[in-house]
Amino acid sequence: MSPAPSGSRRIAPPRTRRANPLFGDMLRFAGDLPALAQEFPLEYGPIVQIRTGVAPLRVYLLTDPEYIEHVLLTNHRNYVKDRLQIGLLQKGVGANIFTTNGDEWLRLRQIMRPVFDRREINQGYAQAVTDETAVSVSRLIATEGNSEPTDLEEEIRLLTCRVVLRSMIRDISDASIEKIRSGFDQIFDHLFVVRPKRLFLPPLCIPSPNNRRTKTALATVAETLDEVIQARRSNSNAPHDFLGLMLSVADKKNDATLTNEEIVAEVSNFMFNALEPIPSVLTLVFHLLATHPDAEQRLHAELDEVLGDHTATIDDLDNLDFTKRLIRETMRLYSPALMLMRVAKSRDKIGPYQIPAKARAVINICGMHYHPDYWDNPRQFDPDRFSNDRFTQRSQSAYMPFGVGARACSGEAMVMAQMQLIVATLANQLQFRPPPGPQPVFSHVRSLAYRPEGGLPMNVHRRVGDRPRDGLAQPTGTKR
Repeated sequence: MSPAPSGSRRIAPPRTRRANPLFGDMLRFAGDLPALAQEFPLEYGPIVQIRTGVAPLRVYLLTDPEYIEHVLLTNHRNYVKDRLQIGLLQKGVGANIFTTNGDEWLRLRQIMRPVFDRREINQGYAQAVTDETAVSVSRLIATEGNSEPTDLEEEIRLLTCRVVLRSMIRDISDASIEKIRSGFDQIFDHLFVVRPKRLFLPPLCIPSPNNRRTKTALATVAETLDEVIQARRSNSNAPHDFLGLMLSVADKKNDATLTNEEIVAEVSNFMFNALEPIPSVLTLVFHLLATHPDAEQRLHAELDEVLGDHTATIDDLDNLDFTKRLIRETMRLYSPALMLMRVAKSRDKIGPYQIPAKARAVINICGMHYHPDYWDNPRQFDPDRFSNDRFTQRSQSAYMPFGVGARACSGEAMVMAQMQLIVATLANQLQFRPPPGPQPVFSHVRSLAYRPEGGLPMNVHRRVGDRPRDGLAQPTGTKR
């Protein structure tokens, strides 16, 4: 990494070169963002000002533990989420703990904290994961021997959606799940994928065909969830789940419970993860297993020893160490979020560099995950880099798929438990092999997280013991 200039006087960070005079670096960032996130720190050092062309913005890319922790930890009160970014998110998922700033965010965080702390709720969440994954196994077994491969990505997206909704609302119907799932597919695609990547699109108030579909989807999701919440409020024998807890928690200052609208927004926040980051990571885990035979064999050995013939439960998680390493390494190579952005409320100093008020500080998660100063052979797939003796020596901001600081993901433990249980359950019973032909290409082009272009076709085979059954080809390694 390039050393910071010496001396005590405040200086401006370096600026990028070769920028477009009209759009600056923005067109390049709209293209291959992961490549730029990895290249810029090596070319410019720990901080660089991104050129924005004619747009009157100051944007700084940070790829240094000290600088990142200054923004997210040490001086986090001076840095807030961008209002335009929050406004776009709220159009799709409402005002929740993820899409608010300041006092409103703090109020929701305090109200929602018990939701993540209750052990009995987490037990129910884990049971929903186990039950729905067992159903997924049955669906996948039914495709074994088909002439056409199965789209594993689509199955995982269906599974994670059902897991999140079933764990939050134990008595929700299949019909309601499908309405919510299809609605959010349209909402996320239009608001969070298409709209941010196109310069000229009509605002939502203009009744274009895509805008009409999105507004219909927003109304369908809100109405469906509102009906579920209303039915629960009048049910004295309702199951004990996330929805029940959200109906009972209250703001300690005014003793007010969450409104239906606020609960819909919090459920939508969970759905955001169910449809984007979580299925992205799980899809990539099984892609990497199918192309790295040593890792798959080690996973199977762990599952045979810990689980044998029984289904994975929350009590098995501590013993599924390699499973957790595998997931963590997947999130390092393909981080669910490439970057985080914060806006400086007032002038600040990051290291020796002067940062003006209203400047955008961009936390380069992807760049940190690939930086050779913090990772040996960063492009290599190596789950063992997350063994306790190797991983604990790193700065916390060298690896941050869930963020760092006060705004880090509150549900990190639950998300990790969900992914461990799904990987363990599927891999203990099934093996997936890609059909002959080109390897899938994973990109951000049509998603907020990595997705395979054209899905992830896989041939499904039941696993017997620690060896593939007759006729099951062994995987072959691929280079990244």
